[in-house]
Amino acid sequence: MVLRDSLLSVGATFKKTLRFVAFPVVYQLRFLLGLFLVVSGCALACAQDSQSLGDLARAARAKHTTETKVDWIRPPHAPITGSSLVAWQIAGMTTQDVLSELSWCGIAFTPDNAHLDLLKDARLAPEVLAALPGTPTVGDATAGSEVPRIMIDAGQAFDSKDYAAARRSLESLIFQNPNADLYAALGNLNFVSGDLSSAKEGFLKAEQLDPMSVYVHVRLAGLYYRLEQPSEMILEAGKALRLDPDNALARKYLAVGSIMGKPGFAGSFADPEGTDVQNASKLKPGKNQEAKDLYLKGNALLDQEKYPEAEADYLRAIDLDPDVAAYYYNLGILYWRELGPSGGYKWESAFRQAMALAPRNLSVRQNLGHDLCQSGRHEEAVTVLRELLNIDPKWNRARSCLFESLKGLGRMDEANQVKLDYWRYHGINDDSSTGPNR
Repeated sequence: MVLRDSLLSVGATFKKTLRFVAFPVVYQLRFLLGLFLVVSGCALACAQDSQSLGDLARAARAKHTTETKVDWIRPPHAPITGSSLVAWQIAGMTTQDVLSELSWCGIAFTPDNAHLDLLKDARLAPEVLAALPGTPTVGDATAGSEVPRIMIDAGQAFDSKDYAAARRSLESLIFQNPNADLYAALGNLNFVSGDLSSAKEGFLKAEQLDPMSVYVHVRLAGLYYRLEQPSEMILEAGKALRLDPDNALARKYLAVGSIMGKPGFAGSFADPEGTDVQNASKLKPGKNQEAKDLYLKGNALLDQEKYPEAEADYLRAIDLDPDVAAYYYNLGILYWRELGPSGGYKWESAFRQAMALAPRNLSVRQNLGHDLCQSGRHEEAVTVLRELLNIDPKWNRARSCLFESLKGLGRMDEANQVKLDYWRYHGINDDSSTGPNR
């Protein structure tokens, strides 16, 4: 209808124009017919162009959606070899993470008695050994069947905490056949030995060789946290989340890195008295007087067990002065007292915020580790408390909770070593006169 009206309008216009031109009628009719065909062709061409643009837009959106989905789906990994399992254990990967990898990738060897005996000799975790017979063998079963003697030696040395010997074995293996798993294991050996710079080098090399390793990205995020480099920490946490959007630890590092990277945060790590570590007494209110008054009022309400009122005052203080660790710390204590293990999200978030703002304050880490332990979250408790003791081996009060969590995980050799260390440091920063399991 619109096309017809347009043609009639154009025809009328040209009809008026042709009155002034002395063309024979037949030529006028031919001209009008030609004009009709031209305008019709243009209209059809415009309609086709509009449709093509719409198709292109829809195709672009579909392509973007497809690419986004692919980008967030973890690609398949090669089947796992016996050597990789030992290397992952030395790399510090949790048993649960190893079991998840097994279910995702399968194994490259037949889990018969001969192979299981070798892995047992390498001190592979009992839970992993028990899971192997039910794990499908993928591909050529001979490809990953061999576990070199030197790898078994490395596993034994790591289990007995002879990290120097384990490092020598791994370096020899890397010289022969460098791969991401070995570099990750070497990175963790340097980490537990306190050499964070070398640990970072190992994990970066592992990342270069296997950029799809969620575990390596998370470990690098944790290292950057320890090295107080929030931008790099956020980047690595983001890489992990692109591969595994549900990774809780990566999300925590991302949140903590965002706080550490806030404008004005630089310098908050400095200890005004020049010491390396702090306790709860170093957590002071900020300069905002209204926030400080609310914080002190909240403390009084907390002592009276008026939890909702105290929470409101703490949260308001945080709104007014969000970069003060003390406010988050006491909020975490409130949530634990009020909710216990069921309030895990709240108290853990508050303590981690405080830890980001005061990374050298061991009281914050102590409370977080204690509450994780009491909640039965033993793997996370071990991580937090091990980090604490790496900062200050004399912080003895951490060892009671660490002992309980290691015992809860069935890691009795490590638990017994913690008990020995407790009595070695007895009387230094203790909060218990009995010690672990005495």
